[in-house]
Amino acid sequence: MCNMNKILEKAKELVAMLEEKEIKDKVELSTVAPGGVIDLGEDEFVVLDHDEGGTLVISKDFMEEDVKFGDNTDFNGSNVQRVLYEDILPKIEAAVGKDSILSQTVKLTTVDNQDVYKDATGRIRLLTFDEARKYNPLIVNEELDDYWWLMTPWTSNDRLNYPVAVVSPSGNFNFRNCYIQYGVRPVLYLKSNIFVSLGGKCDEK
Repeated sequence: MCNMNKILEKAKELVAMLEEKEIKDKVELSTVAPGGVIDLGEDEFVVLDHDEGGTLVISKDFMEEDVKFGDNTDFNGSNVQRVLYEDILPKIEAAVGKDSILSQTVKLTTVDNQDVYKDATGRIRLLTFDEARKYNPLIVNEELDDYWWLMTPWTSNDRLNYPVAVVSPSGNFNFRNCYIQYGVRPVLYLKSNIFVSLGGKCDEK
C-alpha cells in the first residue's frame, strides 16, 4: 500500500511538471503580432488582427479541399458553411475549447456593393472580400495548389449567374461559379487571452 501511494505521488508530480511545461511553451494570443503563425491542434493559423473584442485568425493551409460553395451565392445555409460547422469546427473546438471561439456578424454585400442577402452570424466562417483586400499581404500562401473561397458574392444573380469571389495562392482576386469546387480556409474570432503555441510545431512532426 505504501509503494502504491509513492507511485501515485510520483505520477501527480509528473503530471504537474508536464502541465507547467505546456504553459511555459505557450504565449497569450494577444501578444502574437499580425502575420504571426499559431498552432491550433494539428493546423496552423495566421493572426490577422486584434481588437478589443478578440483576435481574427485564418488557417494557413486548406482545412478542406475540393468543396462546392453551394447551390447559390448565399453563404447562409450553403454547402461550404455546412462543411465549416460539421467537419472543421469540432477539430478546432477540441484544440482550444468551445468557449474560446466567439461569434461574429458580417455583411454579405457583393463586390459591386449590392445588399442581396442577410448578414451572416456564426462562430466559424470564410473571409469577406473587404477583409481579403485589407489583409492581402498576410493571406498569401503560394504553397497552396488552388483557389480558395471567400464568403462574398461577386455580384447579384441577375447580373451574372452564381458568381462568388475567390482568391488565388498568390493573393489575386477572381470569381467562380458557386457549383465549382475550391479550397476552404476557415476564419475564427478567438478570445485574445487564451494561450496558444507558436507556429512551427506541426512542421517538426
